[in-house]
Amino acid sequence: MEHRRSHPVTVLVPLGMSQPHVTAWSATEPSASVSATFPGSDGNATLTISTIVRTGEQFSAQGAVHAIATDPETLAASAVVALLLAAVPPVASDDVRAAARAAVTEIEARARAASATLHDPNRWPPARVQVDGEEFTLRRHTLPEGVAGFADLGTEVITVATPLLPDPLILTRRTADGPNLV
Repeated sequence: MEHRRSHPVTVLVPLGMSQPHVTAWSATEPSASVSATFPGSDGNATLTISTIVRTGEQFSAQGAVHAIATDPETLAASAVVALLLAAVPPVASDDVRAAARAAVTEIEARARAASATLHDPNRWPPARVQVDGEEFTLRRHTLPEGVAGFADLGTEVITVATPLLPDPLILTRRTADGPNLV
């Protein structure tokens, strides 16, 4: 009944950056989405790129229809959430759990507000991103914490979260096996 295709895991890697630290995999389809963090040029800042492969609508093991949301509004909000969550410290004890929940609620509200301005070119100006020699449009939004952005690459989409966006942003497709590039 359920048809699972086996896809290689695609990771978009900035040209000249070192081995990524894989920070998240899709729970429903591990080969469809991966987030990787790369060290920044200053050694401290990071660049997080989430690569999301378009898989179409499929049946889950339970028979429900699911798909990966790749619409611009969802991607914009996801990029903003990734940027802002990077600044939230890990929850070390139950004492700070309520404060962490409040921070996440505020982050989600800020992400919704930012994605609502997506069609304002002054708030989300286009930039260029090069992927394997082909140029695409990266929609970017600057916040006090850094830059959030997304791009539609056809077969996949990406979100970007970074304190400082590399200029130019040049990426290459790589295949990952677990946390390692192959």
